[in-house]
Amino acid sequence: MGTFRNPARKSLMALSTEMQRMLDEFLACKNPMNIVLHPIWRPATDVLETESHIVVKIDIAGMKEKDITVTFHPKMFHLRISGRRVEECSGRKIACSQMEIVYGAFQRHIELPRGIDANGITRSYKDGFLEILIPKETSARVRKVPIKVRE
Repeated sequence: MGTFRNPARKSLMALSTEMQRMLDEFLACKNPMNIVLHPIWRPATDVLETESHIVVKIDIAGMKEKDITVTFHPKMFHLRISGRRVEECSGRKIACSQMEIVYGAFQRHIELPRGIDANGITRSYKDGFLEILIPKETSARVRKVPIKVRE
């Protein structure tokens, strides 16, 4: 997972992944204008790597944990996070002077490296952040090798 250590490469990979996702979404859509007229909510997502885990953190304030689905696809080694943030005042007649909070469905796909322990994936939701911990297999963890000095 060395791509996360080089900031320029990380930015290019993120841009490439986002462009591919948008193209796939556009080509799969029966009515491509729906993508323009009804944009899909894409919550901010961080993917971090520690010595023992890959950590995915998503900003999804205002959601209930029961409305969030996390799925791991073992053949493709990717994580799918989806859900729906529902507007609480829908149905009521109100006058809005400003609306910036995005409501509706979202879906994020995170590609994972080989060498993870899929059975150990856990998730927690606190203070509007969903955090997914993906443990690395022991053999995939970085370890320090001591150097013996000969005299």
